Amino acid sequence: MTRIGFFFSPWDRTRQSTGVGRHALEMVGAIGKRDDVDLSLVASRSDYHVAERIAADRIGEAVVHRLPGGDRLTRLLFIGARCVPVDRWVGGIDWLYCSKEQPVATRNVQVAVNVHDILTVEPLIDGLNNKPSWHSRWRWSQSLKRIRRADLITTVSEFTKGRLVDRFQFDSDRVLVVGNGVSDHYFREPQESDHEVLEKYKVRPQEYFFSSGSLTRRKGGDLLMSAGRLVREAGHRVPILLGGRRHDRELLREYEATAATDPDPSLRLLGYIPDEDQAVLLSHALALAFPSRYEGFGIPALEAMAAGTMAVCSRIPALTEVAGESGLFVEPNSADHLAEVLAALVKG
Repeated sequence: MTRIGFFFSPWDRTRQSTGVGRHALEMVGAIGKRDDVDLSLVASRSDYHVAERIAADRIGEAVVHRLPGGDRLTRLLFIGARCVPVDRWVGGIDWLYCSKEQPVATRNVQVAVNVHDILTVEPLIDGLNNKPSWHSRWRWSQSLKRIRRADLITTVSEFTKGRLVDRFQFDSDRVLVVGNGVSDHYFREPQESDHEVLEKYKVRPQEYFFSSGSLTRRKGGDLLMSAGRLVREAGHRVPILLGGRRHDRELLREYEATAATDPDPSLRLLGYIPDEDQAVLLSHALALAFPSRYEGFGIPALEAMAAGTMAVCSRIPALTEVAGESGLFVEPNSADHLAEVLAALVKG
C-alpha cells in the first residue's frame, strides 16, 4: 500500500472552475479510488474544511493533515522560501503530490510535481499583449529548477513535456505524461429535464455556441467577440455563451461598451457556471468555440467531446493533441476563419 499525501494548494480552493482546480479535483477522486493507495490531503488552516468536504465528496473518507497558518503563511514557508519541510507536520506518507507547479520542501518523503504549462516563461505569443512581469518570470524559473529535482515529474500533455525538454533541457525519461480527466457530469445524453437549465440561460437546443475560459486574449476572447459579430452580420442570430469570470479588463470594457447599445449581444458573458449546468449547455450546443492561443492541455475540448459536441478549436499543438480527429480546427488569431466555420455549422 502506497501512502500518498495530496498537497492541496491554496490556489486550488479559489480556482476550482479553472483547469488547475479541475485537475486537482479529478486527481483526488482518481487516486483515492485505487485499492493500492492510502490517500490523505494536506492543507493549510484556511483550506482545511474545504479539503475535508472535497475528500468526502470525491473519496468518501480521508485523513486531512492541517498545516500551520493560513494561505499566506503556507505559500511563504512551504512553497516560496521552502524553509520548512512539509513532512515535519505530516506523518505517515511515502509520497507528497503537488498538483501544480509549486514544489514544496520535504525531509524524508518523495515528491511528485505536476506541470500544467509553462506559459509564463514562454517567448511572447502572437496576440497575447500582457507580458508577464520580470518577478513572475523569475519566480517561475526558480520553480522549474526545483521541479527538476523532484523524484517524479508529471505533465498533462506531450506538448508541455516537449516544451520542458526543449526549452529547459528536462530529462525526457523523467517526465511522465498523465492527461487530464473529465467529470462524470459531462458524459451524458440530452434529457427532457434539461429544459430548466436552458430556460435559466435563455437559450434553445442547437441555437447557440458555447465557450469556456473567460474573456481573455489567451483564450481568444477578442476572437469570440469579432467572430460573433461576423456571424450575426451574415444573418445568423446564434449567440456564443461564454463561461468564466477572470476577464481581461481591456476586453471587458470593450464588451460592456458594445453590450450597452445591444440588448441581444452576439457574445453573452455568463460568469461562473456550475459543472452540472455547463454539461447541459455543452450537450445542447451547436459546438464548443474555443479559439485559445495557448494551452498546456485544453480541458474544455475534452468536456465537449465527452458531451458528444463538436469542438471547434485553434490549431495549436495541445488542442490538436487532445481533440485529434474529433476536433474541427481553425487558424489561430483568425476571427474570420472562426466565423466562417461557425456560420457553416449553423447552416448544417
